[in-house]
Amino acid sequence: MAKLHPSQYWADILKNEYGITILDPDGWDRRGDYFDASWNEPISKEEFDKRLTSSTLMGAGWNRYIEDGKKKLKRSKFLWGFG
Repeated sequence: MAKLHPSQYWADILKNEYGITILDPDGWDRRGDYFDASWNEPISKEEFDKRLTSSTLMGAGWNRYIEDGKKKLKRSKFLWGFG
């Protein structure tokens, strides 16, 4: 079973290990007061990655993040959707 954590947990890993910052979290529900609930709900890394694809990001570590994910893809059969 996948480990579930709030998005901030995954975002901290993204920033600390890959130097990537989420500038605009479009992949999360941002209507009205829903963003806090959406951002704080426990989600898997796979769900976090899915939401990232719709978000605005900044950082030079994106290629390394994708390559690390592809290595995990071979082990977990997770579909990244990055082509």
